[in-house]
Amino acid sequence: MTATHVFSDWVEQEEGDRLIQAALEDVDAGSIIDHETVQAWAESLSAPQPLRLPNCSR
Repeated sequence: MTATHVFSDWVEQEEGDRLIQAALEDVDAGSIIDHETVQAWAESLSAPQPLRLPNCSR
């Protein structure tokens, strides 16, 4: 594995860690959408009039 590959892997890991931390902060702040709401929205996308995009509860 070259130094470039090692660096690239490290950058990807750091970005993943950052995204996970940001998601955990959203959960702690109550910025979540429950699974059932997202599932209903996703299933409605093929309907003639899909549901509106769900909003985060706060």
